[in-house]
Amino acid sequence: FGVKTIYTSILLPIVIGVFEIVCPDFISFTNDQVLDAACYIVTVSFGQSLLFNRNASSGGIDIIGKIMNKYLHMEIGKSISIIGIFVSFSSFLIADTKTVIISLLGTYFGGIVLDYMIFGSTSTKRVSIISKTKHQEIIDFIL
Repeated sequence: FGVKTIYTSILLPIVIGVFEIVCPDFISFTNDQVLDAACYIVTVSFGQSLLFNRNASSGGIDIIGKIMNKYLHMEIGKSISIIGIFVSFSSFLIADTKTVIISLLGTYFGGIVLDYMIFGSTSTKRVSIISKTKHQEIIDFIL
């Protein structure tokens, strides 16, 4: 985990630097904070789910979230949301109210999306069918 996290922590600024060179004057496609936040949530949650599924992180709050996941036994998305909410509250000092609210909602929904991307496709369902008299017929039908 540590080696993979160090690797991604070094690689991330390099990739961001390449994007800054390739797209130096990039502006929002939508010019809307809410839509930009929604795209950000999906993109970042997808990336985090890839990293967590491979037992790595991008550094930063991911590491704290992973620690909370391991020792407090909470879903990784929920732990990332809790940490992110504390970080978002600190933006009250420098940002306007709309930006802070979008940040808080984005952090919350980001955790939900992250948990869905990690656990949504691998979760299993259990069904119990109880019958007094027709249990063999039910087994034969299902099989």
